[in-house]
Amino acid sequence: MKKLLLALVLVGLVAIPVALAAQCVQSSELAKDTLQARYAFADYRAEKISLGMDAAINYFDDAGNDTSTLEDLKSTFDDERDSLKEAADDVDKDTFDSTISDIKDTVKDFKNEINDLADDDNDILDEVADAIDNELEDNEDDLGDMLQGAYQNGKSYMQGKFEAAFCVAENAIAKLKDKDVDVSDAETMLAEIKEKEIALSDKFEQAVLSCDTVSYGKCDTDEKQAYEDAKTELTSEYKDLKAALKTAREDKMKEGSAKGNETNETEEGE
Repeated sequence: MKKLLLALVLVGLVAIPVALAAQCVQSSELAKDTLQARYAFADYRAEKISLGMDAAINYFDDAGNDTSTLEDLKSTFDDERDSLKEAADDVDKDTFDSTISDIKDTVKDFKNEINDLADDDNDILDEVADAIDNELEDNEDDLGDMLQGAYQNGKSYMQGKFEAAFCVAENAIAKLKDKDVDVSDAETMLAEIKEKEIALSDKFEQAVLSCDTVSYGKCDTDEKQAYEDAKTELTSEYKDLKAALKTAREDKMKEGSAKGNETNETEEGE
């Protein structure tokens, strides 16, 4: 089972600046999609943690230990998990981020309690780890479904962000064409960007699956680097597209100004 950690979806996913037109996807919708994409991966990770907590509690309970502290921490974790979903549904980024931090603290406290119960005995800790691994293996199919759903959610978000950017670019091109501005270069650039966006989606999947043992921020696989390079390149090309549209608009204004001066000079000559 690939082990993607909670930070996975904090990846930039393609930071394209977008000044959204009225008929394009609105910024509020993108903000909601952002949190839903992050939540999908966070909930996948939370489910793995929850299963591990249950396995650890059962291990120490069977061994005759007092598991009340572990159970209290598990209850806190469950409440925080519910709060995370509410924050995502309410598009409350601040609460979402603070809840992520709270969850990390709770998981840390849970691990510390395990160490205390085991009295830092490595043999016992290894047995607990084995119990957790067995629990995860027993639920591998369900976890796999959650991971696939999270991946599809993240991919849809990335594609939606591009579609919003493409919508704005297409609107700008159409408006300039209506004013007889030559936008052929911009149209060619947009077509090339769209083709590369499809390839980027594939690289995103490969990067996700390659970072199997560490958090995405610490992952240094070739697949991740390929994705990051492609993302940077595509972002740069979109900026070039915006610059090309601006240049085309300015050239048309200069042309109009020049014609206006010629008309004035002719009238003065008469």
